[in-house]
Amino acid sequence: MKQKSGLVASLFLLMFIFCGCAKNPTNTTPIHKNNNTLDNEKIVVSAYNREGKSSITLVNPENGLGEVLLDNREVWLSGEVSSDKKSLVYVDALGDTGAWNVFLRDLKTKKIYQVTNDSLGKLSARFGDKNGKVIYSEVMGSSVPASKIAKIDTESKNSVLLDSDQKDRAAERFDVFENKIVGVFVSESQNNKRWEEANMKDIELRQLPYSICEMDKDGKNIREISKINAIDIDFISYGADGKYITFGGKKIGNDSGSGIYKLSIENGKLERLLTDTMLKEKEKSIVSEIGPGRYGVLSKDEKKLYFAGVPKDAKEMTFKDITSKPRSLYQYDLETKKIEQIYDPKEPVIITDVTISY
Repeated sequence: MKQKSGLVASLFLLMFIFCGCAKNPTNTTPIHKNNNTLDNEKIVVSAYNREGKSSITLVNPENGLGEVLLDNREVWLSGEVSSDKKSLVYVDALGDTGAWNVFLRDLKTKKIYQVTNDSLGKLSARFGDKNGKVIYSEVMGSSVPASKIAKIDTESKNSVLLDSDQKDRAAERFDVFENKIVGVFVSESQNNKRWEEANMKDIELRQLPYSICEMDKDGKNIREISKINAIDIDFISYGADGKYITFGGKKIGNDSGSGIYKLSIENGKLERLLTDTMLKEKEKSIVSEIGPGRYGVLSKDEKKLYFAGVPKDAKEMTFKDITSKPRSLYQYDLETKKIEQIYDPKEPVIITDVTISY
């Protein structure tokens, strides 16, 4: 398992979560029989199987069919498909000792292009435009101890760190929408201190105040949307119209366990979408818990939550280098409160990233 230095201890947890996609057949058995697509939205699912192999699959939520975009990788993956459905951006590593870097794959020609070659490594790449000429990624700066968002020109390969003047403000998660970036930020020094305390006393991490902020695509005009106390916020995603985000975390505010939430960009209103407590209260739920990663994205009409969850009665098992419960992809109808499995990976996997292409 690869990991960065202790400067950003919470990234160790991110590494634990970042595992790639199972080797699924291109034509899987559909779970739903409805052939009507919902404005052609597709879900990009990354997962990690028991043999330690990763891949990325494009899933149609309406019929449960999955198309494998990348497979048989040796390290944990995460990825996003461009809005025009022509390209995949993902973070991969070459060999057991190589650092994670950003790659682009043309989904028609299958050609792969290595965007970065950074010895410090990259995490969680996202498109800055639909053509893949600009990519954003999370990175540890050589002159800045806290993790930052990097803007990368794929043609010149020039890279610029955003918010680099704020030495203690670590960018934990981020997403991009048109001309804006939303990010989850935390104090690097406070984060390191609580990890030291937890390791020394063998206790759970204490909550920290996380700032969810929006900024221009050049990193300027940072505006705080909300400040949220949490043990961790480990996923964030813009909605289809850019007016809200979904995010997942552990012990958000006074909530216990894991949860997935919706936050208004305009007024900071916070809404619970699904939590572990809600799952426990549901009779005959097919999902026992959300589990680590806490990935959740809303459909374009905002009526359905697509999320990764732990199947009911799932047991811990070994996934080559870690022990964890398997996960699958589900749909939660926010009106009827019904949960359905929308994609079957066909083998035990840990879902490690979920993004959506509207």
